[in-house]
Amino acid sequence: GPYALTKKEVIYLSTSTDSDGKPLDPKSDYVISGKKLDAKYWSITAYNENGFLIKNPINKYSYNLENVKYEADSTSYKINLSGTEKAENWLPISNVKKTTLIIRLYLPSDKLRDNLTVETLPLIKKI
Repeated sequence: GPYALTKKEVIYLSTSTDSDGKPLDPKSDYVISGKKLDAKYWSITAYNENGFLIKNPINKYSYNLENVKYEADSTSYKINLSGTEKAENWLPISNVKKTTLIIRLYLPSDKLRDNLTVETLPLIKKI
């Protein structure tokens, strides 16, 4: 559908599969790992089968460049996508039939926008 912002201002990426191309299974655990994205602001949000935020006990619906806990190198992160509680960077996905992730990149750099490849995006690995 139509969006109010241009590709220069924002890029939305959506997936319902892991990095191996298999559907995200809400009964499984995943690690989303990546590095800071070259954008003014970015976020990763989980949605249910109806496109709504997933209700959960910690009221956590997304991670972004400001609230994700980075690894010791201060540039990489790991987000735990799981129905089971995790110690940090936990994005709950319990009690849903299907999960979709949306990455939003606000004011992406020209380099990122013009060379957006699988290598620059976070990996989603089933554990």
